[in-house]
Amino acid sequence: MEFLKFSKATWLCIVLATTVSAQSKCPASDYGPTAGVIESPGFAQHVNYGNDMSCTYNIKVAEGSKILLTVNSLITETCCDRVYVYDGPNTHSRVLIIWSGHLGAGSFVESTGNVVTVTFQSDNTVNAAGFSIRYAPSNAHLTPTTTAKPTLQIVNWKDRSTYWNSRPSPTDIHALVLHHTVDPTVQATYDALNNRHLSVHYIAAKNGTIYQLVDEANRAWHAGTGTWGSYTNMNDISIGIEIVNTGDEPFPTVQENAVAELSAQIVKRWKILPKNIVAHADFQEYDKTDVSGYFDFKLFYAALDMYPGLYTTKLSESDQKKVLYQASTTYSAAVKSIQERLQKYGYYLTADGIFGSATQLVVEAFNRHYCPEIFKQEEIVNGNEVRFAQNKRWYGISEERLAYLVAHS
Repeated sequence: MEFLKFSKATWLCIVLATTVSAQSKCPASDYGPTAGVIESPGFAQHVNYGNDMSCTYNIKVAEGSKILLTVNSLITETCCDRVYVYDGPNTHSRVLIIWSGHLGAGSFVESTGNVVTVTFQSDNTVNAAGFSIRYAPSNAHLTPTTTAKPTLQIVNWKDRSTYWNSRPSPTDIHALVLHHTVDPTVQATYDALNNRHLSVHYIAAKNGTIYQLVDEANRAWHAGTGTWGSYTNMNDISIGIEIVNTGDEPFPTVQENAVAELSAQIVKRWKILPKNIVAHADFQEYDKTDVSGYFDFKLFYAALDMYPGLYTTKLSESDQKKVLYQASTTYSAAVKSIQERLQKYGYYLTADGIFGSATQLVVEAFNRHYCPEIFKQEEIVNGNEVRFAQNKRWYGISEERLAYLVAHS
């Protein structure tokens, strides 16, 4: 019998090739009906998962059973590589939980039915060891306090803020406004607000803890007098959440989960419409950029069970990124149609058919909020915010998203 001989360099190439394959290829997509394990690409070979991964795991057990998912090990890039667990047959189903970062063995969550969809998404930078998650049929319902989803922790700081007043009507609350703080901590955020004679109802810390400064029935001074739809004084009719973030960094998943849970409670309490959950930049005369493009609105809306299908596109990647309209001083009926539909949804602008500077700023805010596929996040350079002209253009994906929002509001 004749054996092949390889040099050390050749063996290295073979090992590297095997490693790349393990990192970049998603495993099987269908699992069940008995117990088993789902793993990130390369986990079984002790190889880090790759960049730009998008893997789906469809798990189905016998009718009448639920599914218990239990973490054996989970190590991912905290900011950007995430495991999403959906309580149903696809990603339009309700989000049960989102896992990322370092989780010890034993964290778990249970479905309400016999089907779950799990997706794993990684970005194009850092990768890590990945995950191993066991699934099994379960017939015993677990109470919310025993699942891996943490109870929202709210710290009462209402005795610290004096810069607020009564609303014209304490029950006339129609909007939720999301901000990011610029300051890196809760204390620094409070100090900055206090020094400027401002306030907000809630501050969301990076670890997910919520600090309440103003009672919801009272008028916090956070939103100014900007216009959204028929509302011309947002402080009068809104509740504000400041999310601790400098504006040029990803939001930790635990923080985004806490903001979503708090928002869900507020929305339910005051019956706020989805279209009236706005970023500060959506209405404040467009000189604002918060909440930044790093905020995961896809996760947010899924957690609130709002706008199902918003982020499902029928467009190819090239058509999503195709520029339809950009800066111009020439009248266009198509541009006027875009302006009128943005107005109908809630944005404040003049429908004059000109893609001028005012329209560009509205489009920038819209793309930041609804079109992560084409939005380039702002940067902070030497303490100054850098914004990008490409965000002020109207793309194929912008048009598709606006059509959906107008049709569903």
